[in-house]
Amino acid sequence: MTANVVHILDVVAEHIGYILNEAAKKAGSDKFVVEVTKEAEEAWAMQTAMRAAMMAAIIGCTPSYITREGEAEKVVQGADGLKMARSAPWGEGIIDYTRRIEAWRAAGGLEGIEVTA
Repeated sequence: MTANVVHILDVVAEHIGYILNEAAKKAGSDKFVVEVTKEAEEAWAMQTAMRAAMMAAIIGCTPSYITREGEAEKVVQGADGLKMARSAPWGEGIIDYTRRIEAWRAAGGLEGIEVTA
């Protein structure tokens, strides 16, 4: 099963809406700042990097946004390779991604997010 862009945008918009709604409750105000903690950012980036190899199938595809206009075909090593892997699309697909963020929301508490008023 493949995802379409509209579905992905809907999943992301729902997630952002949840975060903003919960942050407003936590702040007790409609004026607040939401920031991801450095630890949470690092943990998520490494989870993404661990799945980056699953995106190898796009090598050889027509240059586009997803292949970074053909840049995906270049061999990248070291710090540059890790940076690319950490910023790759979620390698297990939209269904797995949706399940993960739904589980995070169900746990409550905005784990990994700091809210200041």
